[in-house]
Order: sequence, then structure tokens, then C-alpha cells
Amino acid sequence: MHWLVGVALLAAAAALVHRGGWTERAQQVAADKLTVHTGGAVAKRPKTTASAGVSGAVLNDAGFARIRAGDYRGAVPLLERAVQRLAGSGSIVDAYALYNLARARFAVGRCDGVLSMLDRSEARQGHRAEIDHLRKLARRRC
Repeated sequence: MHWLVGVALLAAAAALVHRGGWTERAQQVAADKLTVHTGGAVAKRPKTTASAGVSGAVLNDAGFARIRAGDYRGAVPLLERAVQRLAGSGSIVDAYALYNLARARFAVGRCDGVLSMLDRSEARQGHRAEIDHLRKLARRRC
């Protein structure tokens, strides 16, 4: 049954992104409305801070959707939380979140952590031309 919770949250996130964005309020609503199934009983998920119940993978997807829409400023906080949640997992999603955050920060003129995130992303996912390209740009500007 736990996989149903993940599917419901992912569907809610996709719908929110598709309708024009992933806002703090939308994250709160998704987290608050999500139900937890335990032994046949359905209990309302306790209220939490915005995005507390949202997985790093969902936050990464929402941040990436913002990047694709050209909203790099909106992507940064989502991706920062994604990287935080995925830290140490060693997953491919962690590698993507690191790259996406480096890309979004660079796009808004921030250089903090960009090169180290690119290095960590490449260590997890292997050589990628996109990483090389962004690293080259960051070395020139940062």
C-alpha cells in the first residue's frame, strides 16, 4: 500500500506542475491531502511544513519542470530541497538533482557550489557532455 501513497503524491505533483507551477501552497495542500493507509484504516496525514512530505525525486521533477519553463529562480528552492532530501542516497536522481541545481543557480547568476555539484553529479552518473559544458561556462564566470 505504501507505493499507492507515492503514486498519489507523484500524480498530484505532475498535475500541479502541468497547471502552471509548483508553489509552496500547492506543496502544502498535496502533503495535507495525502492519506496514509494502515491496516485497512485510512488516517489523514498530519499537517506538516510545506513540502515536508514530498520526496526528493518529486521536488527534483518539479524543479526541472521550472527549468524547462525558463523559471530558474523558481527552480532553485525546489532543487535545493531535492538535493537536501536525496543527499547521500547515491541514486541517479540525486545526480540529476545536483546537476539541475547547479544549472539553475548558474542561470540566476549564483556560483556558490556549482562546480562541486557538477563534480558530485558526474561521479554518480558518469561523463556527460552537459556537465562538461556547464563546468566550462562556470569556470569562466565563477
